[in-house]
Amino acid sequence: MNQLVEADDRQGGHASLATAALEARAKVLELQQRNASERVRRALYALAAEFTTVAAWSCIDLCDLGKARTYLHESSTFAGLSQDPPTGMRVWVNMAMLAYQRKNWPEQLAAAQAANASPAARKDPFFGSMGRVRLALAHSSLGDLRAARRALGAAQENYRKATEDERPRWTAFYGPAELNHLAAIILNHNGEPAEAEAMAHRA
Repeated sequence: MNQLVEADDRQGGHASLATAALEARAKVLELQQRNASERVRRALYALAAEFTTVAAWSCIDLCDLGKARTYLHESSTFAGLSQDPPTGMRVWVNMAMLAYQRKNWPEQLAAAQAANASPAARKDPFFGSMGRVRLALAHSSLGDLRAARRALGAAQENYRKATEDERPRWTAFYGPAELNHLAAIILNHNGEPAEAEAMAHRA
C-alpha cells in the first residue's frame, strides 16, 4: 500500500496506478478465502477498501468520474465489512469530494452527513472537523448559508480540540491549510468575499 501511496504522491493518478491497486485488491480478496480470525478478516477488508479508493482517485485524476464513483461505492462495501471507523470515514469524505466535482449537490450532502455521523467523527475531533467542513461545503453548494456557517464554525472548533494522535497516512492532507482553503470556498459561496479572501491568505 505504501508504494502505491508514494507513487500517487509523486505522479498523481494514472492508469497503471489504478491497475496496480485493483490487482492488489484482488490478492487481498483472495486471502479472504482462507481460514482467518475475525480480526484478520476485518483488516483485509479495510485493506481492500484502501486499494479500491486508490483506484478511484486515479480515475478522478484521469477525469473518469463515472468509474471513480463505481469504485468508491465498492470501497464503501469493503469499509462497512471492515468495521474500521477511519476507513469508513475516508470513504464518505471521498464520496462527498467526488459528488462536489460532479456537481451532484444532494449526493454531496448525503455523503457529508454520513461522514459527520460516522463513529470516527463522533470519537475524534480531528475526524469531526473533517466531516463538518464537508457538511459546510455541501450546505453552501445548496445555498443554505446559515447551515453552512454553523457547520464551518463547528469544523474550526473541532480542529482546535484535536490532539496530535497517530492517524492513518491518508489523513495527512487535512490540516490548517486545507481547512482554511475549504473555508474560503464556503465563505465565497456564502457571499462573504472579504472573509473568504482572508481565509485564502491563511491557507
